[in-house]
Amino acid sequence: MRGATGVSPQDYILGVRPSRAKDLLAETDLTVAAVARGVGYEDAAYFSRLFTRRTGVSPRAFRQREQRIAVDLDGVAPGEGPGTG
Repeated sequence: MRGATGVSPQDYILGVRPSRAKDLLAETDLTVAAVARGVGYEDAAYFSRLFTRRTGVSPRAFRQREQRIAVDLDGVAPGEGPGTG
């Protein structure tokens, strides 16, 4: 794998998991524990430490930031648009 991608399988997985976690945090209302399980970590606290170390921000703070950005771009908070009430 290293020859084809330039990274080891472990480094590839360590890169994919945070990327997928970011997508889940930004696009779903799953709990941090559910996101952790969804990307292969049974221990949510361990996942949170790794995510924070890798991204520089906690999963909760990342989600809050992404939601603020979505509101700024759309002018409407997630779940408050037309057809949601």
